[in-house]
Amino acid sequence: MLWPREAGEFIASKCKDVQINRDGVKKAAVTITQAVIDGNVKLETFTQNELFPLHKGLSEEELANWIFLVDSLNFNFWTPDGEPKFTVQWNGKTYKGYMAMVAAINRAIDEGKRIYDPKYYTSLSIDEVKHIFRSLTSSTMPLFEERLRVMKEVGETLLDKYEGSFAEVIKKCEKSGIRLVELVTNDFPSFNDTAEFEGQKVAMFKRAQIVVSDTWLLFRGQGLGAFLDIDELTMFADYRVPQALAYFGALEYSESLTQKLKKQTLFKSGDREEAKIRGCSIHAVELIVEEARKILREQGTNPAGLNSIKTDFFFWEYRIKNSQLLMKIPYHRIRLDKPQEVDDDPMDETDLAEKVSWGEAMGWLEKFVNWAERHPAFPVAMVMRGHLYYKDVSLLRQQSVKQADIRDMFKRAAKKAEAAGIIREAQAASTASNATAKSPASTASNATAKSPQPTPEPEPVAGPSRPLTIDDLLDLDDPPPYGGFSSDSD
Repeated sequence: MLWPREAGEFIASKCKDVQINRDGVKKAAVTITQAVIDGNVKLETFTQNELFPLHKGLSEEELANWIFLVDSLNFNFWTPDGEPKFTVQWNGKTYKGYMAMVAAINRAIDEGKRIYDPKYYTSLSIDEVKHIFRSLTSSTMPLFEERLRVMKEVGETLLDKYEGSFAEVIKKCEKSGIRLVELVTNDFPSFNDTAEFEGQKVAMFKRAQIVVSDTWLLFRGQGLGAFLDIDELTMFADYRVPQALAYFGALEYSESLTQKLKKQTLFKSGDREEAKIRGCSIHAVELIVEEARKILREQGTNPAGLNSIKTDFFFWEYRIKNSQLLMKIPYHRIRLDKPQEVDDDPMDETDLAEKVSWGEAMGWLEKFVNWAERHPAFPVAMVMRGHLYYKDVSLLRQQSVKQADIRDMFKRAAKKAEAAGIIREAQAASTASNATAKSPASTASNATAKSPQPTPEPEPVAGPSRPLTIDDLLDLDDPPPYGGFSSDSD
């Protein structure tokens, strides 16, 4: 298996959809070089510092546990365009995405919750976790169920193997960041971030390297944060830093890949496209660091303090601080292929059929088709197929109504129809029709019925504006009869 630095170089040498542009690399290097000269690329200047809980009376061991929990949950925070973002307010500021998650954990500490303690967070109910990560918006933290699973995994492993202390994991590595990455990826499966590319297993190890870098940053390279090989780590291949690299022109995408990104194609973890972008991002940052160090030496500045970690921090913050400017740059979107269930005894298909009503299932399907209708990744033809599928399912639903339920169904339908005035209209129409049939004019008409004359058109009968459908016979809470979706549907 190739580790991140070698993996990045290998991927960059093999792929055509993503290219590293040397002019863009130099442009990015000049930008970070100026920031180094201005004193803005130091451990104490990075934005992450404002979220470290350094003044809450936590011990070094508790701070290490805090870091490990935060970094365990640091994945996949993007939100589909047009949907409310996961947002948390803490300490007078509003945070979104990853930083909202960190702020929520700090808010829980302020509320007296020992959220950093694996004994505590592995014992929480789902509702308690939902409360801790509550959002200012209607959204929840993305991939909530998967994050619950990860919390359980890392907490139980810490308790079983390391006495509930991530500090013990760090100490076992004897001041080696590489050894810590290796241990974390071996003992905590959710950190084992690898892919297959051109027959070669390649490692990205994003979160495992972030654990090392955040520990180094929080403890300022001292004590638990002292790693003698810190410069051996690479950038942390996510989806935001590549966006910044593409903005500077260091990364260039083929037309076909660009179109996929613009259409917000959803890739799976480990897909070739994802591996290409992440691998080339790693190698591009290595080249930027090399170029920046060269420029610094030429200007008489010691380049020793600049490494891949600081470069990653810098361009990640650049993306955050210039979000409006970089919004036009498409980025790759990943969702887990099949999130594992938190429930140890998930519903099987039989349970699902018994516990989910037609109304619920139809409601879900309606929401999905409506969402697809507004999402740019879905072509018109596919949306139309979705509408037709909804209609087919509606017919299937009608056919599934059991004969034994007909009597009760009609009783409910009668109450519903009466409330809507349908029965009164039908009764009035029926009375008017009977009265017409018994009138003298009607009798005379019958007497001459044998004489040849044109058949008159039947008079329209006042009554319901449309025939009753099977949906009229169902509960009021069920979805309305199919007629397309309104633009304000969820």
